[in-house]
Amino acid sequence: MQGSITDPSGAAAPNAKITLVSQETQRQQIGRSSADGFYRFDGLAPGLYTLTVELAGFKKETRQNINVPAEQMQGVDVTLSTGDVSQSVTVTADAATNLHADATQN
Repeated sequence: MQGSITDPSGAAAPNAKITLVSQETQRQQIGRSSADGFYRFDGLAPGLYTLTVELAGFKKETRQNINVPAEQMQGVDVTLSTGDVSQSVTVTADAATNLHADATQN
């Protein structure tokens, strides 16, 4: 899985904390976005994953039910929203890959 992390203006968001969790095994991997806002997780088992992105000054962004097929690279780009890290935005993909957003405040 790979993608770009950007701010609302489209600029790269470097050093964002990215957490990837397998929904089947709960195995967690943690990475950081590069200076160009790029991230990559290699060698993933096929299945459903949850991706969470956190960066100071922005709402925590979560993408759920990301389907990673066998031997295919999955691209997931995330645009952060300005706000306190205690606020979060969750996007869930259903089986038909339609997306809907739920914004919550903690």
